[in-house]
Amino acid sequence: MAGFALAAFVTNAQKVSFGVKAGANFSTVKTNDEDFNDERAMRTTYHAGLVTDFSVSPNFSIQPHLLIQGKGVSLEHDGHKDRFKFTSLDIPVNLLYKSSGFFIGGGPNLGINLNGKLEAEDDPAENFDFEFGSDEGQIKRINFGVNLLTGYRLKNGLFFSGNYLAGISNWSNSSNDKWRNNLFGISVGYMFK
Repeated sequence: MAGFALAAFVTNAQKVSFGVKAGANFSTVKTNDEDFNDERAMRTTYHAGLVTDFSVSPNFSIQPHLLIQGKGVSLEHDGHKDRFKFTSLDIPVNLLYKSSGFFIGGGPNLGINLNGKLEAEDDPAENFDFEFGSDEGQIKRINFGVNLLTGYRLKNGLFFSGNYLAGISNWSNSSNDKWRNNLFGISVGYMFK
């Protein structure tokens, strides 16, 4: 049903524009491991990608993104940091309300984990790459979330935005372990004429 609604909006789009964006992510995780929660620290990373804007009225548009994003979290303990580093391909589809350059909205996000690793600051022998799949001990490749987005676009096409991506699916294949990635991002971008 959602696919039909999106197709109807796109078909009736009055104007389509394309752009690019990049910026910083401040990523963390929500887990049921209390020891992990006590030591976790935000991981600063990046995002970059493409934006398409389907304007369906003067004040509303559908704006899919195609982003490469860094995700994960840091653990601070015993005077050093261990970094859980993930790279993901994300496809958020935002419904936006726009007025006088300002925009606000949100929508679903599809995330595809491309790779991940643990980097231990004090002992490189502890470093390892995560495996992705559906088996116990592996990380799920596909995840879902909800994206909230707001910002301001100048008349020349330059825009600034902030977003919050809340993970709603568990990355762990174990029913006893919960791991959801959340991040706050700030971006600068440009929509081509």
